Amino acid sequence: MYGLRKDFDATILVGRALNMVCFAAYQVYLHFDSDTSITIESGFRHGDRVSTRPPVLHSELMRLVGLAISEVEWDPDGTLKLRFQDGQSLTIDDDQPAYESYTIAAKGRTIIV
Repeated sequence: MYGLRKDFDATILVGRALNMVCFAAYQVYLHFDSDTSITIESGFRHGDRVSTRPPVLHSELMRLVGLAISEVEWDPDGTLKLRFQDGQSLTIDDDQPAYESYTIAAKGRTIIV
């Protein structure tokens, strides 16, 4: 919806280890260490898989638990790509033109995309 600012500071995510993945009807919650979280309400891709949209009926996101983010890429259009220490990736799309697609909460800040 809002995209990501060009000056988005990806260092707030780099090095964060994924501790827990939670699913609700139309959200996926990723809980990282250091009080960091990402709430997904849009389409996402884990690795090379086809885009998944809520409600999520099955997922392999649990394979990311315990892994740290090693690299973050983003586009001003809102696409966020997380690469984990073992090479797995998670791409989150900003594909909800009228609604929030995902929210990042880290270091006392909330970024709504």
